[in-house]
Amino acid sequence: MRIFGLLICAAALFAADNTVVTIYSDGYAVVNEARSLNLNAGDNTVTISDLPKNVLGESFQIGGDGVSLRQFSFLGPREANYSFEGFLNDLRGKYISFKVDSATTVKGRLLQATDTYVFVQSPDSVVRMFFKSTLRDWSFLNPTLQETRKQAEIRCDLACEVAGSKKTELRYEAAGMMWDARYRLLLNDDSTGWLEGWASILNRAGKSYEDCEVVLVEGKLGRYRNLALGNQLDEAQIANIIGKQPGFKVDPGRRDPEMRVTAEGVEIVAQRRTTATLDVAAKSSRMSASDMQGYAGDEVAVLPERAPAAAYTSERHGDLTLYSLPFETTLKDSSQTEVVLLESSKVKAYQIYSFNGLDRSGPASVTLQLVNKEQEGLGLALPAAELQLYRNTKDGLEQFVGSHRLERTAAGDTVRVDLGGDPEIQCRSLTLDLRGEKRVRDITFEHTMRSAKSDTVAVACQVRFNGELTVKESSVPHNVRRRDTRAAQDDLSFTLILPPNEEVKTTFAVQVKLPK
Repeated sequence: MRIFGLLICAAALFAADNTVVTIYSDGYAVVNEARSLNLNAGDNTVTISDLPKNVLGESFQIGGDGVSLRQFSFLGPREANYSFEGFLNDLRGKYISFKVDSATTVKGRLLQATDTYVFVQSPDSVVRMFFKSTLRDWSFLNPTLQETRKQAEIRCDLACEVAGSKKTELRYEAAGMMWDARYRLLLNDDSTGWLEGWASILNRAGKSYEDCEVVLVEGKLGRYRNLALGNQLDEAQIANIIGKQPGFKVDPGRRDPEMRVTAEGVEIVAQRRTTATLDVAAKSSRMSASDMQGYAGDEVAVLPERAPAAAYTSERHGDLTLYSLPFETTLKDSSQTEVVLLESSKVKAYQIYSFNGLDRSGPASVTLQLVNKEQEGLGLALPAAELQLYRNTKDGLEQFVGSHRLERTAAGDTVRVDLGGDPEIQCRSLTLDLRGEKRVRDITFEHTMRSAKSDTVAVACQVRFNGELTVKESSVPHNVRRRDTRAAQDDLSFTLILPPNEEVKTTFAVQVKLPK
C-alpha cells in the first residue's frame, strides 16, 4: 500500500462524527465516514459496502477505539451482463438450472456456452452438451450472479478488544470529484460594488453524500501513483469521467495534471439560503481627482466598509489552501452542486485607468482593484476563480459586461484584474524633439488624452527610460523612480485628470544619461 501523504491536510477531520468530503483541484477527494460495526472479541471478517464506484482501494483506512485493521481486499463494482458472452464470463464454473423443454430441467455446473450450444457438468460428473435447434428455444432458471456489485466493497480483517457495537472511522480516496469557484461583482458608479461568490462541485465518484461537511483544497498537490495497481485510475480516465458532465471541461493546455473547470449554462441545483437586496441608490461620481493625484501604482486609500458574511474559513498548509464550508451540503452522484462561498457584500471596487509607453496611441487600459481587507469589505482568502462583472443600466437592469480570471489571493492583499482597454478614453504620446551625443540625450515629448465619459476620470501614465532620468521641465506633478537598484534605469510616472469631453495635453523636457 502506498503512503497516503495527501491526507495530512485532512488529518484533523478524521475523527468527525459525520461525513467529511475534502475535494482537491485535480479530480480526487478524500472522504472520512463514521460507521458502527457489530464486532466479536478477537478476529472479525467484515465487508464494508456502499463505497463509491471510483474509490481507490489502496487508499482505504479504518480504525476505532479498540479496533485495528489487519488486512483487506478490494472488490470493484461489477454489473450483470445477460448476453451469452457476459453469461459465460460471469457464470462459468457456477451451478445453474437449465430448462431444455417444458418437461426437462437440467441442473449442473456451467463449463462453456455460445449462442448455439451449452456444456453443463451434472452432479454425477457427467458432461452434457445441449444444442439449440431452430424449432426449440431454451431458457435459464435463476442464473444468480454472486459477484454482481453495483458499488465497490472492501472485505477486511479487524481485531477487536471487546465485543459489541463499535464506532469506526473510514477514510478513503475517490476519483471523479472536482470543484471550481466563481465571483459575481455588480459595479456601482461610486467606486463600490456588490460581491458574491459560488463554488461549483462536481460529483462523479459513484456515490451520493447526504448532509456532509465539505472542505475545498486549492494548490499544487504532489502525488505518487503506483499505476501497476489494478484499481488505479490514470489522468486520462479522470479526464474522461469529468468530461462527460455537462458544463465542465478539461483544459488540455495545462502541463500539470490539474484540470480547470468551467461552468457555463449549468442549472443551479442548490439555491442560496438568503437573497440580499442590492443597494442601487444615489449614484455619485467616480474616484475624485484628489484621490488619484500622483497615483503611479501605490495603494489607494479607501473608506471603511462592513465585513461580508463569511461563508467559509481558510487555512494554509504549505502551497495548499483549505476552505471549510460552515454548513452541511448534499452532493448527489452524477450531478453538479452550487454552494455559496460569499453572501452579497458591499466592497470597494476601483477602476484604475492607465497608459504606458512613448510614441504610441490607443485606449487607456483599465484595471479593477479590490483591497482584500476586512475594513474594505473583504478580508478573506479568495480562491482562484472566474470573476463575472455586471453593471446597472439606465433602466435598472443588471447587464453582464465581462468575465475575467481572478488569481488566488490571500487576506490583506490587493486584487488587481486587467479589464482590457476602454475606447472612451483615447491616449496618444509623441516625441517632439530628440538631441544629444554619446551617452546623454535631451528629449521633449507630449501626452494627449481625451475622455468621452460623463464624469471626470484620472489616468495614471508611465514612461520607462533605459538610463538615469532628470526632468528639466514639466506641466504636471510627477515621480521618478529607479526600477532596478543594480543599474540606472528610471521610470517617469504622472497622472492626468480628464474632465468630460475635453482634451488634455502635457509636455515634458527630460535628460537621459545612458548606462555605460
